[in-house]
Amino acid sequence: METNKINLIHLLGKGKYDEVLEAIEFRYYSSKIPEGRIWEMRGLAHYGLVDIPASIYALETANTMVPLSLVAQISLASCYLQEKFPLAAEAIYNYLISQPGTFESQTICTGVAEGLTRLDLRPEALEVIRRGLLRFPNSHRLNYLCGINLRQEQQSPHITRDYFQRALRQNPDSIHYAIEYAKDCLAAEDPNEAANTLRPIDPSNVQCVAALQRLRLVYAQIKDEEMAECCDDQLRALYYKRQAKYR
Repeated sequence: METNKINLIHLLGKGKYDEVLEAIEFRYYSSKIPEGRIWEMRGLAHYGLVDIPASIYALETANTMVPLSLVAQISLASCYLQEKFPLAAEAIYNYLISQPGTFESQTICTGVAEGLTRLDLRPEALEVIRRGLLRFPNSHRLNYLCGINLRQEQQSPHITRDYFQRALRQNPDSIHYAIEYAKDCLAAEDPNEAANTLRPIDPSNVQCVAALQRLRLVYAQIKDEEMAECCDDQLRALYYKRQAKYR
């Protein structure tokens, strides 16, 4: 049964990337869809499946046939970053900054801000973030990125922690936001707020080694030896678990 472009986009939006690739592989789509758009959707499906080389190939092929959508461009830039092609990624981000549609979409705006932050282009990142927050003031990710970039610019923790606090309020389950907010509370000489922020976090449930290491450092600064030891226990458990995979 033939499908149309809208249906393929719907499948992409639902995260059904394998079904998109299957439809494309067996040509279960209307012949009226431009081949360039088919390559673009193939690239987005591979991106969703974290097959970065295949995504780059498909999106670059699509770009020779049709102008890429903003979503495809931000995906391609992310692929370039992951494959260590920073100049190619930067060129796409600079182009997207000039596009009004970037600041009409929270996803695209956030993606550009993320990429510029990863490239350590702080002035450019902050400009995108500030424009984005005017449109999407409750975006937890944009608030978080604002705090990160302002901290790198040596701004006072009294300023940066406000952005981390807003991010945490919008997404209270994020351990990363909680840790960054707690770090700024300590820098602002407010250890009680730091401790209260981290209290709901059970280190034994944390699976990210980097997050555990940062959490442990905060507990060490608070001088909470018991919780620091809990972080060490979980770090050891994760280490042994990973080692067991290679036996």
